[in-house]
Amino acid sequence: MITYWEKAPFTSACGSLQKKKSTTNLPFSVGGITRQGFDHIDYGISNQDSINIIIENKLIIGVLCDGCTNNHQDNITGFSQNQVGSNLLSQMVANLCYENMISRTNRRVNLRVFTKWLTRETKQRLKSITKSIKVQDSQRLPFICNTLLTTITGFIIREKEYFIFHYGDGIAQVNNKYFDLSSDSGKYLTFLEDSQKTNKPYFKIISKGRTKDLKHLYIASDGFQEGKILKHFSFYNILNKPGDKPGFIDFIPDFHANVMENYFDEEEIVKLWPSDDASLLLVRRIKNQ
Repeated sequence: MITYWEKAPFTSACGSLQKKKSTTNLPFSVGGITRQGFDHIDYGISNQDSINIIIENKLIIGVLCDGCTNNHQDNITGFSQNQVGSNLLSQMVANLCYENMISRTNRRVNLRVFTKWLTRETKQRLKSITKSIKVQDSQRLPFICNTLLTTITGFIIREKEYFIFHYGDGIAQVNNKYFDLSSDSGKYLTFLEDSQKTNKPYFKIISKGRTKDLKHLYIASDGFQEGKILKHFSFYNILNKPGDKPGFIDFIPDFHANVMENYFDEEEIVKLWPSDDASLLLVRRIKNQ
């Protein structure tokens, strides 16, 4: 059955970004959108994706988290409340990245050291959360599965370098290179809360390069893999169109008018729409920069 719900709009996704922190000296615009999955509405499941953006004069950080819908087998309900963990982790990881990057000079980041540090700091804070809530050992895994289980994908853009990192599945693209992260499906950083100590970094680097060579990038949750929206010609037109101004932009009107209207055929709308939550963070170089 087709209803008006299928054509309900995307909403803006920017986390706790403040208006006074929405501009930058870097030559990039950044915008985020999110939309509840088609199947979730039938089960009364909320959107479990979350995006957080931090913008400074010479720094842009974006983090996207996709909460796991399935719950732990010991819990009575089969569906989780991982919108909690998704929001917490998107802000936690973005704030940790900010803390690490804001005081740096233009010297290149040692990515191996950075991913180890970010993993360790995230793990310690996850332990603090379960400890402060007085979670018993026997309840720890069911608690994590119900409230803290999420994938993490993020990017950092500095004056001279950029890189994208992740743990879990999703999608990313840098300039014209596409990254399908499906091979890491089912992996969640929050399981580190129970893992043994190791020197191996858990966050992986997807892509890295010089900021002057960056034309555009995006990171997206795996809901966008259904229906191939991001491989449609209308999305490529937007992707390759320069941004209008540096800093945060409302990406929704452009996406609705120039992608969704071309993508959807009235008769195929249910089949084409992603069943899972779909969220996207897009960065584009602005005109003549």
